[in-house]
Order: sequence, then structure tokens, then C-alpha cells
Amino acid sequence: MSTKFGWIAAGLFVLAIGGFIVKQTVFPSPTRPSPATRRTGFMDRIEVAASITDILGALPIGGGNAGDDYHQAVTIYLGAKQAIEDAIIDLGKGADTGHEDALAALNAMYGHISSGAKKKEMKYLLVHAPKELRVGWKLPEIGTLSEVAGCMDLLAAYHLENNRPRQAEAIYKDLMVMGWHMTGARSYYHMVTAGFGTQMTSAEGLATVYRAMGGSFERRVQALREYHSAVREAEGIYGDKLGVLWKPKPHPGDVFNIVENDKDRAWRVQAVLAMGMLRYTADKRGDKKYNTKLLEELARDKDPLLAAAAKAAGKLTEPEFNVLGTR
Repeated sequence: MSTKFGWIAAGLFVLAIGGFIVKQTVFPSPTRPSPATRRTGFMDRIEVAASITDILGALPIGGGNAGDDYHQAVTIYLGAKQAIEDAIIDLGKGADTGHEDALAALNAMYGHISSGAKKKEMKYLLVHAPKELRVGWKLPEIGTLSEVAGCMDLLAAYHLENNRPRQAEAIYKDLMVMGWHMTGARSYYHMVTAGFGTQMTSAEGLATVYRAMGGSFERRVQALREYHSAVREAEGIYGDKLGVLWKPKPHPGDVFNIVENDKDRAWRVQAVLAMGMLRYTADKRGDKKYNTKLLEELARDKDPLLAAAAKAAGKLTEPEFNVLGTR
């Protein structure tokens, strides 16, 4: 009897081993996440630890898409870019002689920025530019949006040099909202960090304005210092997180973990784009299979940005992959 049970036990052991081998061969599992993305708080949405209402008084509540207005400003900027670049030094000193066209373009741009700053929400990527995503962590179209923000900094400086601090204050406050819109959209890593940068530019400009006004503005200046510091800290955390995801050979388990569990849509979009790299860098069969399956599912996602990211990752060619580090 004991011999019979021994044979049964041995048979079950062989079946278990065989089942394990079949599972690993036919249904291989993806790599587990590394400690980098399993640590407490990694998947939390990174926020600025200070209230923007301390600077603005209240947030915009208007309807419509602020991205429509910002795109109008971009269009004007692209048509006047050379004239503006030629006028930067003089306008920054408050001189406009010979730069009337550049100043007119800046004022027209500000009209659209101010209109957008009255609206509650902004949608830009896929609505205006670009129409589809590309694998990478930055986009030239977002760089152009940042250049428009720089133009508003120039226009405010021009007014301040001409003893019009209230006009400069209004521009910087609208610029602060623009940066808040860019960050709040949580559409793409570069958009979020560009928004952080725009908010810091605005905070620095407003502090300069209030110091120029003199009088009892020290409390406002202190609030701006605190807000600037909080934005800079958030930007630093955001940048550190990119190093976990965006590297020559991403850890497959970390990429999948961010795609599926991060509370920030911008990071999920970024991780989906990184899945395009996994198509060429993943070594294990389980990672390759899971990557393909997940990309197919995400390409049908209800969120247009996640779907666009999946399509971009799925279309990444090997020659494009080989030059990713130069973008």
C-alpha cells in the first residue's frame, strides 16, 4: 500500500513539474517590478505643496478650452518669431523704437493668453499639436509653447521698465495660470515640467513687480518665494522619477507597473511610450508577450492619450529606436 501511495505521490510531483514547465513555456510571466517602483509613494501623483490661490486669489472657472487660445498665441508667435528675437534686448530694457511689429505681436499673443487664463481647463496635445504622439520624453511643440511663455515674460519686463507695474502684474498672473494649465493637464511628462517652469518664471516676475512697487507687498513676495520653492521641489521629484523609466534598457516590470498603477496620467502615458523601447530591449519571452498584449489593449483605450501612446509605441521602428537618445 505504501508503495502505491509512493508512486501516486511521485506521479503528482512529475505532473506538477510538467505543469510548471508548460506554464513557463506556453504562458510565461512578465518580470516583477524592481524595488524602485515598489517603494512607498512612488505611484502617487506629484503635487505642488503650496496653494496657487495664495498667489492668484482664485482659480479660473470659465468654460471652453484654454488650449484653443494658447494655440492662437503660438500661431502669432511662429509668424513673428524672428522679429521678436531681434527685439529681445531692446524690449527687455523698455525700448521699442524700430520694434513696433514685435511689440504688436506680443500684445496680440497676450490677448489670447489672457483669454485662456480665464478658462478652467486646457486640452492641447492631440487637439492642436501634435496630432499624434511620438516615442520620447519631450516634444518640440511643447518647447514652442514654453517659448510663448518666455515672450510673456519679455512683455511684462517691457511694461515694468516703462513704469507700468500693474500691466506687468496682470501678465505674470495670467502666465501663472497658463503654467498651472500645462501642469494640470497631466498629458505628458514634458508638458508637466514645462508648466512647472512657466509657474516659476511667473513667480520670479511677480516678486520683481512687487518689489518695484514698494510699500506693503512683503507678504506677497514671501508667498511667492514659498510657492516658487514648492514648485521647484515638485519639478525635482518629477525629474528624478524619469530616470527610473527613461533609460537605454528600461526594466520591463517597472514599465508595466507604472502603466497599470501610477496615479498620474502623464506617467502612464510616458510608460506606454516606453513600451515601444521594450519591443527591442526586453530579453524574456514573458515580457515580450505581455508587452505586445498590453499595447494591443491600450491602443483601444478610452483615454485618447493612452491610446495614442500605445499606437506610437507599436509603430516605433528599429532605426527610430536606435536614435532615441539623440531626440
